[in-house]
Amino acid sequence: MKRILMITGVIALSMALLVGCAPGGTANEQPADEQAAAEESAADMQYAFEFKDLDGNTHKLSDYAGKPVYLKVWASWCTVCTRSLPETEEASGSVEDYHYLTVISPDYQGEMPLEDFKAWYAELEYENIVVLVDENQQIIKDFGVQAFPSQVFFDTEGNFAGGRIGLMSKEQIATEMEKLA
Repeated sequence: MKRILMITGVIALSMALLVGCAPGGTANEQPADEQAAAEESAADMQYAFEFKDLDGNTHKLSDYAGKPVYLKVWASWCTVCTRSLPETEEASGSVEDYHYLTVISPDYQGEMPLEDFKAWYAELEYENIVVLVDENQQIIKDFGVQAFPSQVFFDTEGNFAGGRIGLMSKEQIATEMEKLA
């Protein structure tokens, strides 16, 4: 009996880690109706954003026209997110068929203040990951993000093309992005 309980616990923990992190540190799948409503309101519209990266450089979605854009929404307190940073670093430096960006929202749902995040992130020494700063939670609000990591996909013209909650491998991301090329 003890062994069955242990196996059940390991399976539950594994599933939680595969889904992602929700604010407060628990796994959370966004209710299908809420995600569908957020995606429907964003579907078929040319989307626009303008964020600064950690170095203060401005990035607009329109700057990336001509190639699809993958946007990973993540948080420093999310263990799934931080454990996937090495793969994010590798993919960020190697993809050519689409743009690979990440975004954080300082001071939101347990995320560090911006200056603390910058200091923490600098110690990680990643060179290829573009981290955009969404101080007003524009992406989170516009696309109904409720768990981290979450992904938002844009086609070659900047139109919202879909989203997904939870960890995605670089192969899964590449497959989704190929559909948008």
